[in-house]
Amino acid sequence: MRVVIADTASFPAPPPTFVSDNVMDVTRCDGPRSRALDPALTEAEGAAVTREGGLYADFTKYVCGADRCPVIVHDLLVYRDENHLTTEFVRYLATGLDEQIRSGL
Repeated sequence: MRVVIADTASFPAPPPTFVSDNVMDVTRCDGPRSRALDPALTEAEGAAVTREGGLYADFTKYVCGADRCPVIVHDLLVYRDENHLTTEFVRYLATGLDEQIRSGL
């Protein structure tokens, strides 16, 4: 079975740059969920993957809260650029994500 992972949040500039400019308050770097994610795209993409027999993995709940998408979680930088997760953050999530994929989400 093919697994397609939904897009992550997008930021207007690389979060590491924001963080280096706001080290005293990195929460200023967090993106509003309403601008960082495109729910219509996620829904359309998920429907297409499911229709073709694939498994659509949307892990947004692991990287975004109800209102904001943080750039730092548990002292880990989440994004390496405007929309790609850092290796360290993916390692942090790996065990839980693997379990969810194996259970069919």
